[in-house]
Amino acid sequence: MAHETEEAKLSQQYDEITGAMTVPFRGEKRTLQEMWAYLQESNRGTRQEAWELSYNRALADQDKLDCLFESMFQCRKQMATNTGIKNYRDYAWRRLRRFDYTPDQCTTFHLAIESAILPVVCELQKQRLKQLCVDTLRPWDTEVDPNGHAPLRPFIGIPELVARTQRVFDRIDGELASGFQQLQDLRLMDLENRQNKAPGGYQVPLSESRMPFIFLNTVGVHMDVLTLFHEGGHAFHTLASQSQPLVSYRTSIPIEFCEVASMSMELIGSEHLSEFYSPADVRRARRAHFEAILTSFPWLATVDAFQHWIYMHPAHTRAERAEAWLALMNRLGGLVDWTGCERVRANLWHDVGHIFQCPFYFVEYGIACLGALQIWANWKRDPNGALAAYKRALALGGSRPLPVVRDELDELSA
Repeated sequence: MAHETEEAKLSQQYDEITGAMTVPFRGEKRTLQEMWAYLQESNRGTRQEAWELSYNRALADQDKLDCLFESMFQCRKQMATNTGIKNYRDYAWRRLRRFDYTPDQCTTFHLAIESAILPVVCELQKQRLKQLCVDTLRPWDTEVDPNGHAPLRPFIGIPELVARTQRVFDRIDGELASGFQQLQDLRLMDLENRQNKAPGGYQVPLSESRMPFIFLNTVGVHMDVLTLFHEGGHAFHTLASQSQPLVSYRTSIPIEFCEVASMSMELIGSEHLSEFYSPADVRRARRAHFEAILTSFPWLATVDAFQHWIYMHPAHTRAERAEAWLALMNRLGGLVDWTGCERVRANLWHDVGHIFQCPFYFVEYGIACLGALQIWANWKRDPNGALAAYKRALALGGSRPLPVVRDELDELSA
């Protein structure tokens, strides 16, 4: 218990370090979340300036983040030792209740991504290179519209984002829409980006009230829309499982299915982007979304494989850790040219809060994405039937193991 408490305290330090990161840009002090929006600007010089400012600021805390992780690492090793388990990976597997797949199957998943999806991602990157009319694809070239269009601006201000999202959910399902309205009425969302606020986004169930709370950092870009759809899916999961009698059935839901709930809502919600955009911009947004889904698979394989390496090499040095990360980036990183940015590349894993705060929580996104794509395909054929199956599965909460929950969704595919 003492080590878990220590781990929680260290986790808070990650939020404090990263939440305090700001840079001066165009006469204002900006958070790194705000700077992300400038990576979508059509002017390449602006993108490069924004990227370099952001990552040079992050590198200023490189040693601080390495030291923090090493403290976490030692704490986690001791947790495993105290329970008589030979390494933290095996301990984490039990802690996460992963009864349905093994570490070796994760390795097989990584290899499948490398062989089946990475070549497609590389082809998309070649297309982007040609469309941008540049010699090499640099790290600041991956988010911009490759045809030179201005960045998508889906909303101005949080009230507009929430109102348009409400209309999307109204079009999808009355019950789900009512749940999202309830979050607004009870002020159970914190969506504004501000200095010293922890980065990222998540939904957390409030155990006593059995209500969801959504935490985001919105900066006015299309990803904010997708993220609110995503966290809305998590909130619908919490609401649907409210009536489960045991606390563990409401809070210990298989993570692999939690992410199905959220990713499915991203895909279904994106069918109604006309609430945000013109028809032409809807097409742009939809294509970018599916490209991002494909690109996410090699990234999640990189992050997951890195965590396996870390905890299966408990005596590693800081230099060896960086070398292991770079080997995975070389293998799964695609065609991006990092010349001159090698130090950033070696420390890019510092951006992944999961590595610090939720060890081994990452492969779930890949597993869940496959399930979410199946739900979306079912929804395209039979919207009412797919949503009914979706809501039945959500209502099970953690009362059934993962295969049973997935069977609930698979009925429509049979």
